[in-house]
Amino acid sequence: TTEQQSSAGRRQHNLIVGQLDQVLRMKADSPVAGRILISEEVPRAKLRLCLELTDARGQLVHHHLDLEPTNGRYSRGGLRPGLAQLVLMGSADMELARSEHFRTDAAGELTPPSWKALDMRDRIFVHRLQVKASVGTHPERVTVKLKDSGLKVTEVNPVTLVTAHEHLSVAVEAVGFRPVEQVLVPGESEMELAVGVPVTFTLPAGV
Repeated sequence: TTEQQSSAGRRQHNLIVGQLDQVLRMKADSPVAGRILISEEVPRAKLRLCLELTDARGQLVHHHLDLEPTNGRYSRGGLRPGLAQLVLMGSADMELARSEHFRTDAAGELTPPSWKALDMRDRIFVHRLQVKASVGTHPERVTVKLKDSGLKVTEVNPVTLVTAHEHLSVAVEAVGFRPVEQVLVPGESEMELAVGVPVTFTLPAGV
């Protein structure tokens, strides 16, 4: 008896001692591969493609897959046997698309048919937000909270958001400024923050 070791796990094969011309067939690992069609205005650096895999022990493992910047192709092999889904995420890890479940140890093609060439060109929206101060210096960093999901992102001003929503309800905060709420539409937007009023608390002696 011998074992075949691969990145997908061990496979056991029975060999007969003393018998010549025995053939050991090694099964090649089929990759999960496909392409995601994305509009040119969507910054690829804001997208994250992840493969969520639940293996035979019930352990959930996340694998990052690189998207080729020119054509949106992706490929990942050497996966453990288990049940998996592909997940495309945008700003603040907002879910943009999720595949159906598929098994990584299935024979033949692994990639779900709809993800071989997934068209996201009309399903991803880009919002660019410039935050200004009503007086004085504009904030260097701002925190944008997505009100519908509760997710938030902190970035250098101006902020670029990639989401699944055409109209995006946000709350914007910056140190030293009063928070403001606004609904963003795709493209360029501006927001003005008023300088916050400093508050000083004096505690009684001994507190």
